[in-house]
Amino acid sequence: MSCRRGLPTQPIVLDQTSLPLTFRTIFLKLLWFDLQEADMDTAEWLRQSEAFLGAWNRHDVEEVVAWYTEPFVYRDPNIGAAAIESRDALRRYLSKLFDLWEMTWSVREVFVFDGADGAAVTWDATFRLRARHTRLEIHGVDIVFLRDGKVVHDEVFFDRSLLAPLVAGNAA
Repeated sequence: MSCRRGLPTQPIVLDQTSLPLTFRTIFLKLLWFDLQEADMDTAEWLRQSEAFLGAWNRHDVEEVVAWYTEPFVYRDPNIGAAAIESRDALRRYLSKLFDLWEMTWSVREVFVFDGADGAAVTWDATFRLRARHTRLEIHGVDIVFLRDGKVVHDEVFFDRSLLAPLVAGNAA
């Protein structure tokens, strides 16, 4: 099987019985949701995800903060096990983050959760430490839940170790 950009060029067939129990449960949930309803939900989630990432791409702290309702939970690999739970704390974090990094994101796929106002949003991103010229592409996923159209829970997952070549020699 050949690969392009790390993705198989031939379909991968998963046998649900070979997956661990928790993954098997998720796998079955993704397979058996109502397709008619999911198409509409997925289209709306895709539109919202692109608008949300647009705010992040503009590095507009206030626009990003406006997407979150209070209280909320925000986690990403840069903040460790802690969580950001207020707009003021998110504002401080984003101000520092956007000062150090030039970042752009694009939505790859959206997987809407059945029975909850949430989705797994996979993305591609380009990162560049502002003090350097080198850019790096990273793939990741956000697990996002909404309440009344605003983000109430956002957990970001990507391999932070991939940023090491960009920060080597810098105190970032």
